[in-house]
Amino acid sequence: MIRNEGSILRFFVNEGDRYEGLPLYEWIVLKAQAKGISGACGFRGLRGFDAHRRLRSFRFFRFVQETPVVVELVDGHKELSSFLHLMRGVIAEGLATVSEAEVAIIHWGTPGAEEP
Repeated sequence: MIRNEGSILRFFVNEGDRYEGLPLYEWIVLKAQAKGISGACGFRGLRGFDAHRRLRSFRFFRFVQETPVVVELVDGHKELSSFLHLMRGVIAEGLATVSEAEVAIIHWGTPGAEEP
């Protein structure tokens, strides 16, 4: 296990937000991969509110567009700052957070294998 100082960048978007024909959360993950960011994942939220304080939640009979989604990226502070700057032309308004983190890159071998 290698430990490094890193950062976490989180975007708070709605599932119905789109960019270049894709759901915004998917576009962000794919762009992060293309830019060499170490890791990214999108998480569907149960309940939240947006930058305008409109309540958003997942309800089976409601439109998907109202479901909150958090997209989380992990890498060095410099790389995530550059990525955040790249989002200026993509996300018109919204919320993002940057947090310092201890990042563990794990290489433990084959899962289930006995240790020597």
